[in-house]
Amino acid sequence: AADNQTAPPPSANSSTALDFANGLYVRKMYGPAISEYEKFIQANPGSPEVSSAQFRLADSRYFSKDYKAAIDGFKAFVRDFPSDARISIAWFRIATAHYYLKETAPAVKIFQKLHKEVHDPTVRGGALFYMGKCYEIKDKPDKAVEIYQKLLKEYPQNEFATYAAMAMGDYFLSQKKMDEAGKAYQIAADRNMPAEIVKEAQFKIAEIHFFSKDYARAKTDYEKLFQSSREEADEAPSTPAKIRANRERALLNLFYCDYQTQD
Repeated sequence: AADNQTAPPPSANSSTALDFANGLYVRKMYGPAISEYEKFIQANPGSPEVSSAQFRLADSRYFSKDYKAAIDGFKAFVRDFPSDARISIAWFRIATAHYYLKETAPAVKIFQKLHKEVHDPTVRGGALFYMGKCYEIKDKPDKAVEIYQKLLKEYPQNEFATYAAMAMGDYFLSQKKMDEAGKAYQIAADRNMPAEIVKEAQFKIAEIHFFSKDYARAKTDYEKLFQSSREEADEAPSTPAKIRANRERALLNLFYCDYQTQD
């Protein structure tokens, strides 16, 4: 607090400088954004916007996949602004950065704390999901599936529930447990968010029928997937590449299904 009292006042062009940095951040130009946030913080240590600049500086490093620097940045943010409303997000970023660095011990410890103490259901659900992913890294898939099931039960409408269902489906598929995989993928497909993951789940369900030689059901699945994906592409030319790829694969497999059923 004493440092803030003796710091020089914000410079006249500080708002413009921060707006420029924020514009880069919003456009996902994280490299230039990092540089601009650093300049802003150095030039305006007394600004009330330093907390936002410091958070987005760490966030930019996180999205640039400079995870070690991101961890240091978010820890500094937590230290300097302990009452900020973004503290739980900062800790979530710290934990996920540890996860991406395959540092599962500190990641799991933070995720457990977030799940128990944070009120935001999105953060709590995300903590469970990444906790499960940590146990996958530790080669404990049964524990991971248990956590994913807990997430689906406690936060069924959470976006991370969709990812958890997909992770379960992928695991069961790897174990050739087709029925269980299909059920898990169906859970993800029924969530209706995010669209790219829903389409992937629908495609995996069709693939299970296809490779099980249930060509009639596979054909129905592929037709629905192809039609819905084509309508989305017509409405939004910027449809994610993965959805477009699945649409093309669905069309090719439709031809094969027709061949097998002599349709």
